[in-house]
Amino acid sequence: MHIAVCLVGLLVCNTGVCAENAVIETNPYLEITKHNIFYLNQPQVVVTDAPPIEPSSRITVNGATSILDGAPLVLFEVVSPAAPPTPSEKSYCLREGQQKDDIEVMHVDFEANAVTFKNHGVVQKIPLTRALRHTAPVIVVTPSIIVHPGRLSAASYLGG
Repeated sequence: MHIAVCLVGLLVCNTGVCAENAVIETNPYLEITKHNIFYLNQPQVVVTDAPPIEPSSRITVNGATSILDGAPLVLFEVVSPAAPPTPSEKSYCLREGQQKDDIEVMHVDFEANAVTFKNHGVVQKIPLTRALRHTAPVIVVTPSIIVHPGRLSAASYLGG
């Protein structure tokens, strides 16, 4: 008895689905749903196999310190190709988190002797370089005794 009721119910449901499909196919408004009235486009597929972009500017770190107030301060130079024969060179002094000319100091690692920059959107970790020592002789200037007219002579200053 229960099987017969189930089969009759299944037959009725199946007939209703077929009738509904016939109504949808003859529906004149069906074309509206197929038409893209807002001209929406399918999402674009982004290709991530592109090679990494090299920044156009070259950074040379000259030094880093935290002696003033404990916040790391980085001294560095940036060489960017302005015109082919003469590249432009600028020097900067920035703290962590500061940026200028699309170059940001992200992190200073004193243990690893490296500074992490965001150079025109590209993250770079650049080691601290040691400055070349100059071998030129150092000239030491000592103050001399200046004698003014009307004042004591140099001999009186020297105890003579």
